[in-house]
Amino acid sequence: PGDTVLYTSDSTCFASSNRLAPSFTEMDYVPESFVSILSGATVDTISGAVDGSVEFNLGTTNVEYISVNNNDTLRCDFEVTVLDTIAPELICQDDASILVPFIQDRYSYTGYAPGISDNCGIDSSYYVLTRGDGSLDTASTDSVSIELSRGVNEILTIAQDESGNRDSCIQRISVVGFECPENAVFNNQPGQCSGITENLDLDFDPDSLISDIFYSVTGDTSYIVNEPGLEDSASGDTLPVGNYEITYTVVSTGGDSSSCTSFIRV
Repeated sequence: PGDTVLYTSDSTCFASSNRLAPSFTEMDYVPESFVSILSGATVDTISGAVDGSVEFNLGTTNVEYISVNNNDTLRCDFEVTVLDTIAPELICQDDASILVPFIQDRYSYTGYAPGISDNCGIDSSYYVLTRGDGSLDTASTDSVSIELSRGVNEILTIAQDESGNRDSCIQRISVVGFECPENAVFNNQPGQCSGITENLDLDFDPDSLISDIFYSVTGDTSYIVNEPGLEDSASGDTLPVGNYEITYTVVSTGGDSSSCTSFIRV
């Protein structure tokens, strides 16, 4: 046969063919012995001709047929080239949101773990990070920690196999900043043993992915305010004279939550 090109499958890094049998010009020619010698990408010596049971490795294999009959030796050779055109399979994790205090300009994200597989093996895989603040970074997918900024961070992951086939996917992580009000002291109302709080609103990134805010007051009196939405605020609450902790909890649209605490005195 002439030179032949075969292709790998989705699940294997080799190829086979049952169309590589030799042909003889004399119809009644029957060899006394026949061997196939394989060299190059695949190395083997086979009794008989190559059939569908032979697995050719990725690359080019030279096949030499040697037939012997009545001390006459016939030889021919051809090449079998196996190509891999199957791209890697790359799966990024779902988009996510993370809540961080304003004090953190950067956040160390340790949950990066894309799924990467290939029928012949990955040659390289890396990510290109575009942070919410516009800065860029790139590193291997083996990285155990990625430094994100507040805002929407886009992680473009790229995988390439040994034949140059590529796949890519994108994960977006929104890092949402929030901040509790400063600690404060409030005077009691004239003639009363209680005071009214003010300027105790939670501060958070505008147009953020926060879906709910609620707060709890713990001290000489304790209660929780949890109305749906972003309007819950300890400003305007009437509290007896004493010391209190006000804990705000913010919930992102992704379902994760985080808290911060302020201390006040009436």
